[in-house]
Amino acid sequence: PREDRLRFGYGDDDLRSRRSTPAFLELMMFEVARAREYLLAGTPLLSSVSGRRLRLDLELFVAGGLKILDEIESIGYRVWDRRPTVTKA
Repeated sequence: PREDRLRFGYGDDDLRSRRSTPAFLELMMFEVARAREYLLAGTPLLSSVSGRRLRLDLELFVAGGLKILDEIESIGYRVWDRRPTVTKA
């Protein structure tokens, strides 16, 4: 979000140019942590979902989301320099 980018000092020109500045890396650390928090906070709700298929889809969504966040961390948050990838396994 723009408000987060500006808070961390990562402006519109930086975004357009896809610059991996220290401000961008701090922004990405913040966004990854927040996304992880949201995914984990919603996990207890999975047990209340009726329907095996829907529950499985949601569990896979959460697991995939957490895995991509791990991958972003493992590449040092440098998503402009290297695309994070996750396999089906």
